[in-house]
Amino acid sequence: MDSPSLVLMGVAGWIIASVGSWTAIRNNGQVIRFSGGASWMSPSMRRFWGIVLVLFGACLIAGSIVL
Repeated sequence: MDSPSLVLMGVAGWIIASVGSWTAIRNNGQVIRFSGGASWMSPSMRRFWGIVLVLFGACLIAGSIVL
């Protein structure tokens, strides 16, 4: 991969990880319409998908460093 695509992959990873961590931390039972998923999701499902986003973002960051 060329350098600009690795930089973009790393930046995307940081954005996805930050949105996921914000969703997982700020999940206090209220409806979070920005990044917490649909309003019909339970708070525990929103927290689960927030953690999934953090893990996916971490994989992108690690991939941009290793490749």
